[in-house]
Amino acid sequence: MGQFQQAEQVVKACQERYPGGFSWYRWCQTTGRGDLQSARALSEEHANDENQRDAAIYLQLDGQLDRASASWERQLHERRDPFEALELALLDLEQGKPDAARTRFDQLQLNPRPMPREALAMLGKMLPPDYEVRLKIYAAAIHEVQRCLDDPNVVPRRDGEVQVIFDAKEMPYPGCAEYFLGRLCELRGKKDDARWWYRTSLDSGEWTFSCRPQAAAGLRRLGEEYYK
Repeated sequence: MGQFQQAEQVVKACQERYPGGFSWYRWCQTTGRGDLQSARALSEEHANDENQRDAAIYLQLDGQLDRASASWERQLHERRDPFEALELALLDLEQGKPDAARTRFDQLQLNPRPMPREALAMLGKMLPPDYEVRLKIYAAAIHEVQRCLDDPNVVPRRDGEVQVIFDAKEMPYPGCAEYFLGRLCELRGKKDDARWWYRTSLDSGEWTFSCRPQAAAGLRRLGEEYYK
């Protein structure tokens, strides 16, 4: 609705009440508005939960790349999840370590076989109903990153396997996958492609997906604000 002053009051109160969510800081980075320095000061007090995804994203956005990498490493070791692997691979590329980026995906299980009915019954309360779609979305993003690592002259495709990303609706995962591909383009110096992926990520109707502030900050680095 464009009522940014009122919105900041709400997200500030939210982070003061639930500091581990970093909602005020995330809002400032996403919208390009608000008191980012004060939000940062409040966030730094709670950035030591280095096994928490939002804390790692805060550290990364704040430029504390060593701490962010250590946090992502611990989370990847614990969960073996493609999300953490993608975050780390792009940090590796940012630091000029493409070989390290390649190793991030080696131990991931990205194409799970259908689980037996008995196993699903036991794990039904632990697994989200869309977990297989989620893995397909991140697998498509990982395969594009790997393809680009193998050929420095290409950029992520917008068709073929990645269509699974665009087809997913009302989920938080497409926005994250699109951010990862935009960041890859930015690191390659492909600014127009990066802008397209960042805007596509931010067009997601899911406000709370993890990478929204990263996509907005990336678009801002390229001279655009998503929220006018």
